[in-house]
Amino acid sequence: PNVGEVEIHSPSPLTWRVTFITELGDIDMTLAANEVFDDSMVAGTVGIAKVTAGTIPANSAYGFEVITDIHTHTTEDSIHYIIEQLVPGMKNFVRVSAGN
Repeated sequence: PNVGEVEIHSPSPLTWRVTFITELGDIDMTLAANEVFDDSMVAGTVGIAKVTAGTIPANSAYGFEVITDIHTHTTEDSIHYIIEQLVPGMKNFVRVSAGN
């Protein structure tokens, strides 16, 4: 899965603090595997702890929509989507993704 941009800091040996920079809200802490191996194939485990729950910034206009019926957004071989309630002069960031 896409986690966006992260900042990684190592406050002590074998400890890493990961800060999610571009993902908004509280990020799920699931990990596919919690066992790791070093170069000599010595097994170790990974412990995960949430230091601070993520939040959406105050006064943000964050939102999202999943388009499930693409036919309602298609005209003459063109796919379109209208973003409503944009504010002139306000920076806007849009991410579009697609999959099969």
